[in-house]
Amino acid sequence: MSRRIVVAMADSHGGHKLGLCNPQVKLPEEDAEGKERWISPPISPVQQWLWECYEEDRAKVVELAHGDPITLIHNGDITWGTRFPDGLMTSRIVDQFIIAEANLLPWFLLPNLTTVRLMHGTQSHECGEGSAPMIVAKGLGDMGRDVRTARHGLYDIGGVDMDIAHHGPSLGIRHWLRGRTLRYATQSLMMDCVTKGKKPPDVLLRAHRHEMVWITERYQGYTCEAIALPAYCGMTHFAVQVTQSSYMLTCGLVALVIEDNKLVGVYPFTRDIDLRTKETL
Repeated sequence: MSRRIVVAMADSHGGHKLGLCNPQVKLPEEDAEGKERWISPPISPVQQWLWECYEEDRAKVVELAHGDPITLIHNGDITWGTRFPDGLMTSRIVDQFIIAEANLLPWFLLPNLTTVRLMHGTQSHECGEGSAPMIVAKGLGDMGRDVRTARHGLYDIGGVDMDIAHHGPSLGIRHWLRGRTLRYATQSLMMDCVTKGKKPPDVLLRAHRHEMVWITERYQGYTCEAIALPAYCGMTHFAVQVTQSSYMLTCGLVALVIEDNKLVGVYPFTRDIDLRTKETL
């Protein structure tokens, strides 16, 4: 029996005070005598919580894989960028690339990690034209794994076709509408493929919305698991505005299990946290 695991994560926004940050990362600084030193920057309480969640999720993936090959997908926005400077950990852009690389390094400690794909995300968060994932991929490419980037991928992973891109439809601002536009987008894609004589993808992965939504769509004998990935990022003031003061933050990743050329399991490793300030007045 052939078996492999696909790990899908997104929106880690390295370099922001509310983004994912490996506590062991070291950034270059000069001491009082002008000598270069590499020191770990202070991380925020939100970053500490995110890293604890991340390590917990990685441990669950290791247990799930049980030594079988792992493919890691980071589906965009690996850094924060410079267009919105509020909340940056430092003003030096290279620090974001160093942090983003350090965030992925724990996966490279796993001997069964075989393949890594870093998808392009939002231009303003990645310094334009996929620069951030390209730089990070270059840095990680010397570690003996197949590391590449793409804007939009259609990957055959263990016999399962996966359509992967960062941007997707909105997920709905009402609970009873959650996932409806993702379903419509999946239906449209499947119909388009069949009309053109192509097989629809077995999995559709999108991100950007910092929410976890998973729907299953069927059309003319085909099945597609469409998943909007959660983020590893806190709620910025800008996010509060665009989400119309959403109070619930979801973070985590999704693991997919492939056996003998078939998708046999989808495992969301996520958690929700209520961000409202709670008081009795």
